[in-house]
Amino acid sequence: MFEESYGAIMIHLRDTHGFIYKNVNMNTGILLTSWIDSLAAFFPGLQVLIGDIDNAIKHHWFYFTIWKKYKAIPERFDFSAKAPSINSYPLRPEFIESTYMLYQATKNPIYLEIGEMVLNDIEKYSRTKCGYSGIDDVLKKSRIDRMESFFVSETLKYLYLLFDTEGHLLPVNKIAAIPFKQSPHTSPVHHSPSECHLTPPKSPLTSRDSLDFPLPLQHIRAVNWLVGLEEDPDTDTRLARLGGPVAVTSSWRVQSEFEDLEFDVKYGGHVVTVVAGMAMYTLARVVAFVVGFWEARKLNA
Repeated sequence: MFEESYGAIMIHLRDTHGFIYKNVNMNTGILLTSWIDSLAAFFPGLQVLIGDIDNAIKHHWFYFTIWKKYKAIPERFDFSAKAPSINSYPLRPEFIESTYMLYQATKNPIYLEIGEMVLNDIEKYSRTKCGYSGIDDVLKKSRIDRMESFFVSETLKYLYLLFDTEGHLLPVNKIAAIPFKQSPHTSPVHHSPSECHLTPPKSPLTSRDSLDFPLPLQHIRAVNWLVGLEEDPDTDTRLARLGGPVAVTSSWRVQSEFEDLEFDVKYGGHVVTVVAGMAMYTLARVVAFVVGFWEARKLNA
């Protein structure tokens, strides 16, 4: 059953380039909506578990590029408008889960770099004095006065697992460890709020040359175009290192290079189905007009 369902997804939902999995009509396969949601970012991780690494890498890179653009993944992203349609980000774990899965499968250190980027963005835009808040609007970086429970149980868990290179469930710093048997007069250790924050490990990479990009440069530029990542000369150099070129320029030459790709993503390779449907609809209207005209003449006679 799973193989049959997965095969149908790859035929009807996946665009021919493998970057986006669309919402389609279950009967006709025609594109139903032009948005993808943040919950679907778990799917690259599922693809890793079944061994479809190549498609997992492509799909994951699309979500990564959205994160690179907004420093979060909005609840819904409209790939036709190249903008969020639901702007909030409640610190969901699905993208980080897939990042962890891909690192375990490939051991490509670029996924550690992506995890460091996510960690730093959460620390910058969500940290508060008493926890970490969700983002109300990824464009304005306004906050929600709430921290979802899955942030602790899942988001932080997958970030921890991503950077856990030793394999210990709870690695302990032996120098700072508190002895098991304590004196009853021992004072407990308290940390001030300023000390309670997320600290990414030191990056194992020393230069951009050390990065092994999981996709060809042409594919990276194509995904940048699909997401609408605009060129920004002030973009952080770390993000530039992650994405190859920071963005695709808006010249006509680049535009013509990706117009076919964008058309295929929007209409999902179902152009023939769409044209056939329009033709049938037009024919039905013509037949209805002719029949109505004929019946009107009979009544008048």
